[in-house]
Amino acid sequence: MRRWMIVLLVVVLLGGAWAWRARDIVRDSTSSEGAVRVDGTPVAADAKTEAGSHRGDTPRVPLVPTGVASQPLPADGAPIAEVYDALAARARAGDNAAAMHLVRALQRCYRMDFAQVALDFQIDQAAEQGASRHNETMVHIDAQVRADRAFCAGLDTQRIDARGEWVVLAATRGDTVAMTCYGAHPDDYAPPFLTDAWFEWSRRWRERAPAMLEEAYARGQLEVLTILTASYSGEHHEGIPEAMTPLQGIVAADPARAAAYAGIAWRTGRVGAHYAERMWGGLDDAGRRRAEAIIARDAPRFVAQKGVPKTRDVCFRLVRGLS
Repeated sequence: MRRWMIVLLVVVLLGGAWAWRARDIVRDSTSSEGAVRVDGTPVAADAKTEAGSHRGDTPRVPLVPTGVASQPLPADGAPIAEVYDALAARARAGDNAAAMHLVRALQRCYRMDFAQVALDFQIDQAAEQGASRHNETMVHIDAQVRADRAFCAGLDTQRIDARGEWVVLAATRGDTVAMTCYGAHPDDYAPPFLTDAWFEWSRRWRERAPAMLEEAYARGQLEVLTILTASYSGEHHEGIPEAMTPLQGIVAADPARAAAYAGIAWRTGRVGAHYAERMWGGLDDAGRRRAEAIIARDAPRFVAQKGVPKTRDVCFRLVRGLS
């Protein structure tokens, strides 16, 4: 039991360190000067759309044509080391499906130790409580650990640590899932914390994330609603953890957009009515009209997904290595 508590404490401390350091990094630059699109081209400081557009002052993500059709992917259980080179070559040649298959596979291997910790915890609990070691939970976790070890056999740590490069590659080529998950949850795919690679990762994420998350919103991705709401609100709000406001300090506060996103999030069950109402509280008449126009235009593509459990969210499944 003591070992489990130590592991849990380490995970919490590292997570907190990431959140604070990431916020320091993104707040180093609060203007659009020097910003670039996801393909590396500069964004003009005065590049804007109409106020009623869902873009606001955020440039649209240019979709880079790859001209490469996706081929059949390896079976989910095929050891990743055996197909890694072939998938990597396909991904570099423009096959987003191959790139995302690599992301899921490498995430599974990255999380393999978490499953082992969960199994050790169950064993410790059984020993303390006198329960049978062979209960259903432990049997399931043990089977998962064995399957993960077979799946990840022969894969070196360097490749696992570089898993984020594949999600970035797919995101910059316009893959919806990649843009959503990289833009919203960069720490899930980042290199080891506080390494040189991590700092470079954070810098590139700061440049790319706003356009990617707005594009994911335009495509109806539920996962970005609460993040955009909190980020455009310009301040921290009770009920939304700081890790869910990654764009604060990067995008300019826009209360009307925040209120519109909150209204849509409430209509899909992603936030409560109290939180949504707070976002509307400080708006003047013009801001309310603008927020209402955004909701009228954009809500239908999100409301159709109301009731979809968060366990079906693409990022929830991607970070766990699930198809």
